Amino acid sequence: MSQNEPLRVTALRAVITDFLAARYKDKLEAVKEDANDPDAADLKRETLRQRFIPSIWLGNAASRIKGIQLVTHVLKATHPSPKIYGATSLYVRPETLTEQNVVGSHLLNTDFRDDVTGDAAVLDVYD
Repeated sequence: MSQNEPLRVTALRAVITDFLAARYKDKLEAVKEDANDPDAADLKRETLRQRFIPSIWLGNAASRIKGIQLVTHVLKATHPSPKIYGATSLYVRPETLTEQNVVGSHLLNTDFRDDVTGDAAVLDVYD
């Protein structure tokens, strides 16, 4: 293990913790008190808290990640009915594309962001 490894692990844990804390806070704000059942909100909050424990969330995310695809060219953005033709989204880094005399993805070089497509219920894994 390199000397920097503990620093990398600490930094990665901090990123994960911050990400999950923000997601948990957003979800927690949506929990409403129920005058008819005051314990219901407490139960929802505790269930939510359990879901955002890093080891639990990461295990769940690992099982859900197969529902998304990392892409650079989302098919649905270019064609309204892609399933008819059996087409799929693409992942092609712009710097690997041939120079053209037209505006296109090749002009992005390394100044682009990956995207994901797939089951919306699992897209939080990519956030």
